[in-house]
Parts: sequence; structure tokens; C-alpha cells
Amino acid sequence: MNITKIACLAMVLLATLFGAQAQISTEGLLPHMNLAFDTRADFTYEKSPGQESSSGIHGRYLNIMFSGQITDQLSFSWRQRMNKYKDVENDVFTATDWIYLTYMPTKNWALSGGKQVVLIGGYEYDAAPIDIFFASVFWNNVACYQFGASGAYITNNGNHSFTFQVCNSPYQEIGNSCYAYNLYWSGKMGCYKTLWSANLVEYARNHYCTFIALGNRLELNPLYIELDIMNRATSHHKYWFHDYSIIGKAEYDITNWMTLMLKGGYDDIHPIPGNSPIDVKKPFYGGGFEFYPWHGSRNLRIHALYSQSRQAGEKRVNEVSIGLKWRVNVFSK
Repeated sequence: MNITKIACLAMVLLATLFGAQAQISTEGLLPHMNLAFDTRADFTYEKSPGQESSSGIHGRYLNIMFSGQITDQLSFSWRQRMNKYKDVENDVFTATDWIYLTYMPTKNWALSGGKQVVLIGGYEYDAAPIDIFFASVFWNNVACYQFGASGAYITNNGNHSFTFQVCNSPYQEIGNSCYAYNLYWSGKMGCYKTLWSANLVEYARNHYCTFIALGNRLELNPLYIELDIMNRATSHHKYWFHDYSIIGKAEYDITNWMTLMLKGGYDDIHPIPGNSPIDVKKPFYGGGFEFYPWHGSRNLRIHALYSQSRQAGEKRVNEVSIGLKWRVNVFSK
């Protein structure tokens, strides 16, 4: 029995277990729904040595988020990228980041299905794209939203969750019968938090790439530090630190309306057969400020940042970005 059949059987057993405990009824509906949207626009200025500069004002994101409870055990979540257009033929969900149902028969168990975030560890990967200003090569190239199913165990105090997920491979398009199998730990131990994963990802039928992704975060209010370490390997090169990413980030809340941010990282990426065509070795770093002028709320943000990175051909790119993000909570019932 191959790994695909084993994983599918495991998910069926989980569904059967939860179904045996289910007592879903239309009675006891909870009045719990949230609808919000957010958007962001930036002015950017780019300059490379020996090249003409470029600049412009760009709208970056326009998201609608809708979530809530259907019953006391069944919930849903949906995020739609309104400014992302269909780029895969016959895939009407291209602009849908996620849309899934979650069933919790008890506070310790959860079963989810639909389009989900592929469970890969790391805090840069976990952050909402609208809050990313400059990022690693891996973040910029992974297809992190896929259809799948997951089962999770949550500890009594809610500080730890352990999830197993089966989903379409982020390396392949629809219909290619390639999958990803993900084990994920989200933990909290005082001021220390984790987003760790072990991933087995098909890049072609019966050919796998493995990830070990260790996301670490220290919350030392007003200082917050993140360190992500990811190792990737396939059978055609050595396992440890031949293909990897390391990303560090620090945020310091100078006041309740201003945050200083510093971030840097390094990618060493080697080609996966039939997917990434070239080797990439790219450092990046930068920093700046985030301002929250509306007292007591972070729904309005002004940001000003500088970053430097290397792109194709070892070309160094300097970028200055000044922008605005705003969020509206339409209703919460």
C-alpha cells in the first residue's frame, strides 16, 4: 500500500471517528459572524547600480474576510483576494485564498476540509501577505493555498495544537495527482512560541521533496523576535543545508502607535526537476517604521521602509516604500 492510500485511509478513519460522535442539529445556532475587508497601497522607488530608477504608486491587496459559526461545533472561514484574477484554466478558486469548514466535536479535536493554507512552519510564511513588505525567495514562489483536509488535536489549555494535513501539492497544478503530507505543531510556552512542521511534498508522481521548517518567536513585550529555519531536500542532492532559508525579524513597539521593524534573511535554493529552473542564492535585509495614527486601533497603518536584495544575475536592488493599509470591520454579530 503506497503512502497516498495510507494517508487517505487515515483521514477516512478520522472522519469516521468524528462522525460517530457528531450530534449536529440546526438547533442552538450561534449568532456569530464576522465580515471585514482590508486593502493596501504603496509608493515604491527602486534603484540598482548602473540602472535607471523606477517608481510608482501601486495597489497591493484588496481582501474580503468572512467567518463565523454555523452551529456550536461547526464553523467556517473564507478569504477572497478581490484583485487577483484567474490564472489557471477552469480553476474558479484561484482568487480564493481559503474557504473551509471546521467541525469540533470536543474542544480537543478539529476536522477541517476545503481550500486551506498548506501547513508549512515559519512565521514569515504564516503572516498575512498584506503585512509582508519584503520577503524570502521561498515565500515569493510557493503556492501556499491548496484544497485538502486536516485533523488536529488541541491540548486542554489551548497552548498546543498538533495537525496532520493532506492536500494538493504546491508544486503541481490541478489534475496532476500530486499531494503534500504535512505534520504541524503550533505551540506556546510562556513568551516562546513555535510554528514547526515536517512536510513530504510531491513535485512529480512518486517523487518527493522534504521540508523541515522551524518557526520560533519570542514575545518580550515590547520586543518581539522571530527566527525561521527551513531545510529542503530531494533525492538528487545532499540533505542538510544544501537547499535552505533562514529569516530573522525583530519588532520593537516604541509606543502604542509606532513600531520599529528590522528583517533579514538568506535563501539558497537549488532546482527541483521540472519546477524551479535555476539556482538562487539571495540575501535580503531592510527595516523601517509602522505608524498607527488612530488611537487604540491598528486598523489604520502607515508604513515607511527601506530594503535591499539581490535578484537574477546578482543585481542588487534598493527599494524605498511608503504606504497605507486600512481595515474595516463591516459587522460582527
